[in-house]
Amino acid sequence: MKRLSAPKNDFGYDAVRIFAMFSVIALHFFLYSGFYYLKPDGMSSIVHTTIRTLFYQCVPTFVILTGALKRNATFNQKHYIKLIPIIINSLIIAAVVICYKVFFLKQDYPMLLWLKTVWTFTQPDYGWYINMYISLFLLIPLINAAYHSLSTQKQKLIAVIICVFVTTFASSINKIRLSNGIFTGIEFVPNYFSGMWPLAYYTVGLYIGEFRPKVKKSICALVLLALLIAQAVINYSTSTDNFYTGINFENMDIVNVITASTLFLLLYDVKIKNIPVRWAAAKISSLSVTFYLLSWIGDNWFYTKYASQFKGFDNLPQMFFKIIPLHFIICLAASFILNFIIKFISGLITKPLFKLCDKKEKSELKEEPALIK
Repeated sequence: MKRLSAPKNDFGYDAVRIFAMFSVIALHFFLYSGFYYLKPDGMSSIVHTTIRTLFYQCVPTFVILTGALKRNATFNQKHYIKLIPIIINSLIIAAVVICYKVFFLKQDYPMLLWLKTVWTFTQPDYGWYINMYISLFLLIPLINAAYHSLSTQKQKLIAVIICVFVTTFASSINKIRLSNGIFTGIEFVPNYFSGMWPLAYYTVGLYIGEFRPKVKKSICALVLLALLIAQAVINYSTSTDNFYTGINFENMDIVNVITASTLFLLLYDVKIKNIPVRWAAAKISSLSVTFYLLSWIGDNWFYTKYASQFKGFDNLPQMFFKIIPLHFIICLAASFILNFIIKFISGLITKPLFKLCDKKEKSELKEEPALIK
């Protein structure tokens, strides 16, 4: 029997990705269970909102992880070829979701409309992440070049802080409501780049990936818990009718950048020596994009099937454990199967392109004049 070899993957990074994968379907549970429209109910609201805010870190931690993993990417052809599998992944899953909508949901739309949802990455409904990721991916070499042009750790830390401040600080401050009849909000500026929040998470990932700061797990856990509870209490205390009527810190808020960064610091350097566990974690984490996009089908099926069984705060935990574990396992199995097809098609396209790049690099090296001694 062939022994498993230790994967090259950093287990901590795999742990972050797996947590984010689970958090995607767990967060959508709160969306489809009607949680956001429930009337505030004391401690129950605070507890559920705290848990929901933890799962909300799925996309932010994905982007921070991208910064840590792509921190050495440079402006070359190979970097952009690596984007092709992501696009192919999205296109194949879009086709699968369209088939599900046509044959199971009996949706009937003109072919041109179906195609539009594919090329705009709105198929499935979670395709907005691919749209964002492609934009970020195109900019990565430019962001990295600017970051690495700084010579000291202090300069890089200050640069990250400035980036976070410019893209997220105003969003958080402007959520504070004023009711003096003159101003309804603080309207803090500069706020022009507030929509560019992925840059905040990405640059945080650059810094953590390069310098790998060590923070005690107990401190990270306590700070994370305090941040989650604080956000839940703020939302509850400012709500009038439901979750949406209260102050809610989203991806574009500096509060969430701090929360996601703390969670990332808690997980990213966890080490496990057990090779089978590391191997399994590496295999599962490699399915993250497929899992995320494919989870739409499970969300649609499960929450249509169990829609009538949700009874507010009273049975949310019961419904969570009834749906989420099974949803995770089924989606993981489907992603594993589908990923074989995606990897095969991606390989047919990318392998020849990588070979061309290697051949071009070798020819360029031969053409370089010898150094004069």
